[in-house]
Amino acid sequence: MILRSTDLVTVPSVARFLAWWTGRVELVGVEHLPTRGPALVVVNHTTIADTPIVLASLDRNGLKPISSHAPGHSPDCSEHAHVRFLATQEVFDHVVLGPILRRSGFIPVLPSGPDRVGAYEQAEAALLAGEIVALYPEGDVTSPEEGAPRRLRSGAARMALATNVPIVVIAHHDARDIGHGTEAETLRAAFTAIWRRPKIVMVVGRQIEPAEYAGKLPLDVTRLIRQRLVETWQQARHLRDARRR
Repeated sequence: MILRSTDLVTVPSVARFLAWWTGRVELVGVEHLPTRGPALVVVNHTTIADTPIVLASLDRNGLKPISSHAPGHSPDCSEHAHVRFLATQEVFDHVVLGPILRRSGFIPVLPSGPDRVGAYEQAEAALLAGEIVALYPEGDVTSPEEGAPRRLRSGAARMALATNVPIVVIAHHDARDIGHGTEAETLRAAFTAIWRRPKIVMVVGRQIEPAEYAGKLPLDVTRLIRQRLVETWQQARHLRDARRR
């Protein structure tokens, strides 16, 4: 069998390299990270540049962004847990990244239509099987000037209600220092980050336990998740401001 170069690369290794290149991350609240599933992880999203630092930070703290069924891994891995991310179909269509994400157990989400529902059903099945699933509930990176979490889509709430799992909230401030704007603008700025070495603060908030949202409507659960995400982002912002003084 002939191995392609992408067969030798994993999401964790790519994320660690890009995170090392683009900046420094201080992760606060590591004790709130799940050590085993099931759990649903939600993260704020302000720029495409925040994805590597989120993945790398989780990987360094025992939550490897790769399926437990990927080559070399199993549900019984003792030294780390596994987390499966939802990602847009656009990333899966990338000639290099697509094969890496598929092999790592990432779940593709289409912009609309029945296949989008199928992605959430796949994520729910993973949660019911005891896995950890993660997503960006804002859905895109059109963040306001201050970078605060925006209106959330209802997918995270619906998955939580269907599976009755704890929700882990993670927020960062401010990954846009690496780069933001269009994809080209973000990449141009990211190339200069190796000597700028921007500092990003990331906070893992206290979990939302199933008892806190049991019996609520999806809209109310979405509001609860956003409230906790905003609170966690505010912690990250205050810590970042304090570091700058």
